[in-house]
Amino acid sequence: MKKVPVIIGVSLAAVAFAVLWHATHGISVFARTDCGDSSKNTHSDEEIRMAASMAREQFRKEFNGCIMTELSYSEEWSQAEMEYENSYYACYLAPEKCVDDAIVLESTFVTKSPFASFMWENYTQRGWKWVIKHTPEGGWKFTGCGYA
Repeated sequence: MKKVPVIIGVSLAAVAFAVLWHATHGISVFARTDCGDSSKNTHSDEEIRMAASMAREQFRKEFNGCIMTELSYSEEWSQAEMEYENSYYACYLAPEKCVDDAIVLESTFVTKSPFASFMWENYTQRGWKWVIKHTPEGGWKFTGCGYA
């Protein structure tokens, strides 16, 4: 008989934690993260999760108050970023800046104050890209975000 109140108490605590986290971190604990089709991806699920973590951290810094609802790996955009970065023109001018690997993630988020003006509050932004590139030292680094 004592198990029911304990289960209810733990459930309420978990919901309260989720609401608090959601309100203070700008990332919904219920946000969906999609790693794509692992059999067709050029990046491992571990690399994609690492990149997603970097994108979420940057989102918290840049979009204070907004709420990310979805984050998805894009094989197509990752390949396009590699082709763009390693075009003959770019590598010819600055060979030290040629990139050997890039991961691009797409996100959906809802604008909130203080980030959004009164006109754009609660507006859903789709297709926002997050670019994480492999460094010459062997690590990964967040390099930019925006619409492509």
